[in-house]
Amino acid sequence: VQQALDEFGRLDGMVCSAGIIPQGTVLTASEEDWDRTIATHLKGHFSSAQAAARVMVEQGGGRLVFFASRASFGSASGTIAYSAAKAGILGLTFTAATELIAHGITTNCIVPRASTRMIDYIAETTGRSEGRPASESAAGTSFDPDNIPPIVAWLLSDAAEGVNGQVFGVVGHQITLLERAGWAASLVSDAPWRLEGPDGLTARIPAVFGADLSLRGFEWELPAE
Repeated sequence: VQQALDEFGRLDGMVCSAGIIPQGTVLTASEEDWDRTIATHLKGHFSSAQAAARVMVEQGGGRLVFFASRASFGSASGTIAYSAAKAGILGLTFTAATELIAHGITTNCIVPRASTRMIDYIAETTGRSEGRPASESAAGTSFDPDNIPPIVAWLLSDAAEGVNGQVFGVVGHQITLLERAGWAASLVSDAPWRLEGPDGLTARIPAVFGADLSLRGFEWELPAE
């Protein structure tokens, strides 16, 4: 932030995208990996955004762009710390967007799908690496990282002045706007809840919410090559 002020005299945009992705499940992740992943992703986003926002408030506005992941939605297994950190970035996006818009600062988030060196690292550490790294053969495909920068530039521009608190999925030449989650159904009782009985939770939850309440994967249809 200070370097931008020293070189350009002002700071109009901040893009937060640094990250790591150590492997580990709920059962196997180490406390050290958990702490450094949360520190890199979530604290890294917050600290950078806070420093930038304080300058932008004085300037009268600015743009913040964060990076999350489809792992935020429970679509990944074996990267529990990464998934939790990225989900936290979604919460950071929505709250920062609410708090800062009065100062002319917009906050938005990108969920990219691209073959980067981080993807190469996952393949190597999980034994799924086959020959040439994915990042070296991604050019011109749906997983080309070059597909991501244009929407970043747009979100930083004056054209996106009215865009705030949104999450955009980007893969290939496809950009998808995330629909914010809402409450699907409600269960109401005239008396305190009980587990059993005709009005108990055991009977009413499956009757109202459905019998299958298992987590479903976050589907993301890829564009045709």
